[in-house]
Amino acid sequence: MVKKNKRNPPLKEWIINCDVCGEIILRDQWFCNRCDPPQSLPKPLSKSITGLQALVRISLLTALFFSFVVYKLDQDFVGKRDIDFYSQKVELESHQEELKPVHIVGVKMANVRSEPNGEIVMVLYEGEKVEVLSNDGSWLEIKVHGKPGWISENLIKTTFE
Repeated sequence: MVKKNKRNPPLKEWIINCDVCGEIILRDQWFCNRCDPPQSLPKPLSKSITGLQALVRISLLTALFFSFVVYKLDQDFVGKRDIDFYSQKVELESHQEELKPVHIVGVKMANVRSEPNGEIVMVLYEGEKVEVLSNDGSWLEIKVHGKPGWISENLIKTTFE
């Protein structure tokens, strides 16, 4: 009887059979002598796409990317102008009517301060209308509920009526 030990494992563990022809293959061999080395199967060709399909995919991904950027940055690329909307009235040439700027709070909560970077005197909520008295860089002097104050320009959205 053969004892099992790590140096001399039983003969059965050293022998395997070829899956194709059934011939015995010793563990130190890599392949069957009769069948030769196994040949790898050719890789199937991947389905290619046409140039038009690639263009459509790229266009859709680009549109999706810019939509995401506009949503995340909350940008209004069409409405941005270098005009002081806070103190002037705009006249449409085609309709010959005056449009008055309407300033509303564009965030959920906005602090109104006694002066730029000063003490908070009141809190305004999204959608509340304010009257802009002057523009001092990034701060707006406003009047709301009959009281004056200052608010950051980034917290106000301006539309025209």
